[in-house]
Amino acid sequence: MRLGGSEEGGGGNGCGCGYGVALLRLLGTVAILLLVTHPPAVDGQRLRDMMYESLYSGGACYRRLNGTHQIGCTSKRGGSVGVVHAISGIEDVEWIIKNGTAAPYAVLLPMKLFNEEIVNLLISHSDIIAGIVVYNNGSDTIESFSHEQRCPNIRSQWTSSENVCHNSANDSNVWNPYGTGLMYRDIPFSIFYLPPDKKDDINKIYDCFIKFNSFDLNTQSSRSLCAVEMDAFMFAAVNSEVCIRRSNIVRNLSPIRYCDPLSDRSIFTTLFPRGSYSEKDNSQHNSSVFEDKFILFKPNITETKGTVALVTAGMDATTMLEGFGGGSVTTVSGLVTLLSTAHVLGLMIPADQYKNYNKNVMFMALNGETYDYIGSQRMAWDLSTDSFPYTGPDPAPPLLPMSIGPHLHIGQLQNGQDIHAFSPNYNDSERRNAVKSFIESIKLMGSNGNVSNPILEVGDNIPPSSVHSFLRFLNSSVTQMASVVLADHGPNFKNKYYQSVLDNKLNLNYLYSNLSTDVKRGSDGVEFPDSKYPAGSVQVRLADISTAIAYALYEHVTDKPYDGKIRASPFIVDELLHCYLDTIACHLLSVAQSPSALPPSVPVGNIPPASLYVGVSVWYSPIAHATAQFAAFLSGANISRSKDDCKSLENESVYYEWVAGWFGDGMCIRSIINFTQAGSPAFTETDYDFTSGKFSTWTESVWRSMSLRILVKPAPWRESLTIGIGCTVFVLSIILIILGRRHVTWLIDTENRIDTPNQAASRVDC
Repeated sequence: MRLGGSEEGGGGNGCGCGYGVALLRLLGTVAILLLVTHPPAVDGQRLRDMMYESLYSGGACYRRLNGTHQIGCTSKRGGSVGVVHAISGIEDVEWIIKNGTAAPYAVLLPMKLFNEEIVNLLISHSDIIAGIVVYNNGSDTIESFSHEQRCPNIRSQWTSSENVCHNSANDSNVWNPYGTGLMYRDIPFSIFYLPPDKKDDINKIYDCFIKFNSFDLNTQSSRSLCAVEMDAFMFAAVNSEVCIRRSNIVRNLSPIRYCDPLSDRSIFTTLFPRGSYSEKDNSQHNSSVFEDKFILFKPNITETKGTVALVTAGMDATTMLEGFGGGSVTTVSGLVTLLSTAHVLGLMIPADQYKNYNKNVMFMALNGETYDYIGSQRMAWDLSTDSFPYTGPDPAPPLLPMSIGPHLHIGQLQNGQDIHAFSPNYNDSERRNAVKSFIESIKLMGSNGNVSNPILEVGDNIPPSSVHSFLRFLNSSVTQMASVVLADHGPNFKNKYYQSVLDNKLNLNYLYSNLSTDVKRGSDGVEFPDSKYPAGSVQVRLADISTAIAYALYEHVTDKPYDGKIRASPFIVDELLHCYLDTIACHLLSVAQSPSALPPSVPVGNIPPASLYVGVSVWYSPIAHATAQFAAFLSGANISRSKDDCKSLENESVYYEWVAGWFGDGMCIRSIINFTQAGSPAFTETDYDFTSGKFSTWTESVWRSMSLRILVKPAPWRESLTIGIGCTVFVLSIILIILGRRHVTWLIDTENRIDTPNQAASRVDC
């Protein structure tokens, strides 16, 4: 009976196991089908990430370093979480410090209150501050906003006499009286910026603050609160020397970068070609094409003392809250004037007239000037070592410092009426007379029709410009350079938003006229709709200044005043300003590029202007390339060549490109545009002393990511409860696992386990 009962029971259990296995297989199949057919239900998103909502994080303050200090902002590694507290006045900041019970706090700060007093107060209590979210609602009136120093680039001034700008001086002897210097502070928390077009994100934070935080402030510590997580951890620390040394340490055969030197490219072009001609090129081209090369490679110019006029302007700008344009008055006004001047001078004196003159003009857009004059320092250093410019495997002869005569740096040009010309008080009368003569040749046309000269300011106090670098590195024994800075301000900047996000097109009083469809073909080439621009507009004002400078340069080259009718075009100024201040996907860039290089059609409103921030050694800024395209198109010559012939003329010293042209039918442009390195010699010299202050030593920290996210932070008791429940479940799980392993026979019938062929057969028979 026992045996029979055993068999019966065994058979019954065998069938039960078979049904169990089949059921498990069915459940597994269903689970797989659910995973395949419903992927959103199991998209792999971590529960932790589902607690957050991402906000715009494109504008932030980050860390930079020089030879002695670190400046800028950083969050904790992994990000900092702070309870949101909206600030409407300094009394709200004082409440956080004296009465806040839910620290650390993330301060929601309107731009009008982002000033030295409040930020310094927050820095002094950084132990209870997780960060700052600065927002611009677009409606507040902000009288001034500049976090540059009162004396920009003070470490690189050409002289330290008492007569020059000092940060501690009163407002009458500083260039930037509105400067707070916050950009150069070491801030131990992160700062993010929300611009006016991110009002949805601004409202999300503010509404969250109102809903969870603003009522009954004294009980914040006992309830759930609105918070933001700010992740902007910077890897660099101490100073540039330490950071670069750490970056050069090889770990696991692969170095880890902690910072990158600020470095980019400067752009230069000349009125007439420089360089030597190699006879071997004669056999490579037919006579008609060769004539183009002859024009460009065998100039009749001997660069003797003072024969080359140098015109420079800065190409970069910065802000404390990077990720946005800025630099409208600070940089763009002077850069556009430089490009406009190069364009109109090329119309007055075509490049193929080089045989008639023994003088030349070089136009130079310098990069990195914001950070201790990186571009001009490099140019001056290369000049002093007879290595400027290097343009390729077969470079032109070096430009000798003694060959440079008048040097004009174009600075800030807001829509002011009075133009000032600043020049050092040179010891030798020859350079003093050269400056005076050059200034007298600049005839400015006023809005009332009167003609005047710039107001000459002679002395040691020179505005921030490339002049400081040339005075420091090129002494009078090697050069006769007579430098002048042209700007629209006197001893103090008129620009109240110098080097800030508010230095935008509104600060320049610029509005795009959009007259590109009014360009017509004329008997002498292209006719621009210049007459449609009103007198007094910024387009007309900058065009008038360009004309005055071009006339002075014409007189330098030809030794006689200009008596023609060619003037700078307000239309060209308008298109350039549009590209720099409205959108980089602008009409002029499409005209100046090869049709094949144009990007896919994208709504212009979706593409912002390119950042003017200088690049780093591993990444060049796109604005340098765009500026080179503008310079090549505007200063170059349209030569009658087919598309294929245009490409065949390519070489190292002269730039040929087939571009779309004003009417989209294509044209071959020949120009002398070229790049030169804008990197500090401090990073190439062996055993350089980073504390010497000789060269710029700025580096930028490396970071992994930047993010700004909003969340509801649970009340402390809820966090404790959650942790307690989690720990309890974890302990119970361990206990159940241990009990299950010890008493496995309670869960599985091991006596009737199928382990023989006969038992398996009886299971099948069932």
